[in-house]
Amino acid sequence: MKVLLKNQIIYEITLIVCIFSNIIHTHQVIMHLPKMHYVIYPTSHVFFLLLEGLSIYYIAFIVPKKREALLLFLYFIYSIILWINVAYSRYFDTYMPLTLYGEFNNLNGLLPNIIDAFEWNDLFFVITGSLVITTYFICKDEKKTKLEKILPIAIGVVLFISFTHYFYSIKKDHDHLAEHFKDLNDQRSIWETMMDRRRMMENTASKTSAFYHGIGLTLFINCIEKMFRTEKIKFSEKEHNIIKKYMYASHYNTPQDTTKNLILIIVESLSSYPINKSFGGIELTPNINKLITKSYYNPNMSSETLLGESSDGQFIYLTGLLPLKNGVTINEIRAQQITTFISIAKKQYPNLHSQMTIPTEKDSWSQEAMCKKYGIDSLFSKEGYPSKIREEWLNDKQLFEYASMKDKSLKPPFVSLILTSSTHSPYIKSYENYHIQYPANYSTELKHYLNNIHYMDKYIGQYLRSLKQYSWFDQCTIIITADHKPNGNKLNCHNANLFTKIPLIIIHPSQNIGNEICSINQSSVFPTILDLYHIDTNWKGVGQSIFMPKHIIESAYEVKRIEHKQIISNYLLNNYYLE
Repeated sequence: MKVLLKNQIIYEITLIVCIFSNIIHTHQVIMHLPKMHYVIYPTSHVFFLLLEGLSIYYIAFIVPKKREALLLFLYFIYSIILWINVAYSRYFDTYMPLTLYGEFNNLNGLLPNIIDAFEWNDLFFVITGSLVITTYFICKDEKKTKLEKILPIAIGVVLFISFTHYFYSIKKDHDHLAEHFKDLNDQRSIWETMMDRRRMMENTASKTSAFYHGIGLTLFINCIEKMFRTEKIKFSEKEHNIIKKYMYASHYNTPQDTTKNLILIIVESLSSYPINKSFGGIELTPNINKLITKSYYNPNMSSETLLGESSDGQFIYLTGLLPLKNGVTINEIRAQQITTFISIAKKQYPNLHSQMTIPTEKDSWSQEAMCKKYGIDSLFSKEGYPSKIREEWLNDKQLFEYASMKDKSLKPPFVSLILTSSTHSPYIKSYENYHIQYPANYSTELKHYLNNIHYMDKYIGQYLRSLKQYSWFDQCTIIITADHKPNGNKLNCHNANLFTKIPLIIIHPSQNIGNEICSINQSSVFPTILDLYHIDTNWKGVGQSIFMPKHIIESAYEVKRIEHKQIISNYLLNNYYLE
């Protein structure tokens, strides 16, 4: 026993145990499982757990002489990846997609988020890492023993047994399906059955798929598919028929009045909840409250963003499509140009000028590259702000001052997009201090969020008042909405559901919208803008304009079209933008 304790096998066993502990801990946190051993269910999942952890062990055999040092290096690299996934899940409640691993430029403005992502249970990674380092330095100079040479073989046997169990569970499913669908001549192999199962899980619940198949294998397969698959998304014959039938929205007539100028203000994480709310006699959004008394206001818009969050919001508004369920959509797009309401409007107004003002640097979240794809003529970013700033992003005061400067050169017809940032999570500070008497049970984070809503409202009010000096103001439609709902977990409130709806405000509409307020989605904005421009086009996105008559909305065709809007979006993305 003394001889055994002195040899290097202790280091390898310790490392294997620690890496499996880290993997199980990661899955438990991301999947919100109450106990660690729940991670191993179902039993067929054990194969992927073993494959994920033991792959790290076997890769180290590439360099036999320095295997122990390489094994330690691989351990820490993968532990960092695991922690990154845990930190990412605290903001987006899912595993981090492949496309984000190379987006290091986007960390520039997210330092507060990264620091805020650390929690006490992350010491689990520190403890296991310390244990591995300690055993490495204690055992690294010990001579190899026969038992150590047997260890890789023993581990391989365990892996083979678990694979056999998994293979026969798949075979059982395969044989059952083959018998059940024999009349349909289903000739898939067992491997194809497994891959189809994985793709099906990714299309319906990418988080569950990454949990079931493991982070490492999911990333590896996604890399392979990204390199060799020519068709990003596969469609069945039934889906093709659905797409052909329900591609286009129903036709209806809109008034002949048009708008030639549009300002679209996309407020970071703006919820409908603070609008028209007062605490201790102080209105949170006094300027917006005045606007909505004379404008169209719908507080019941549902967010449709996914992993891309803010970039998804821009994508939905500009293209009328839904983002991909698996991955960050803008990182998948390879097309040089994308059809947007701007490119469609330019066909009717060839001289139309478009611009976007953002609080970040131009390369953050691929803003400059996406502006070119969207057909936006000018991008004004943090680099062009006339004064030096200390913060990573322009705050809302600076942003609206910057946008006001650029408005001086605007000439009709134009489209101007403005993106704010001061209400971005984490909600750890207020940009200005206010003496607002919030309820005692409101968390510090919630108070910061509401203070920053008050701050945003103050400067958006100043900005809108500055627009009245221009001759084109009376012929300008202004839309205020949110990129997505706020991060409910970071608000640290008792009922995050209060913040799930986002607002749609249309100021100076050139058409009579009416007062009927119904539930709408973010995909409603694209066709609404086309109707405001009175552009008669077959393609009006996958959503329904607020101008669409109620009897058409309730028609069987429209009900089916909305039911299949994700499939239609996937098809158009796959066939025109992803290649």
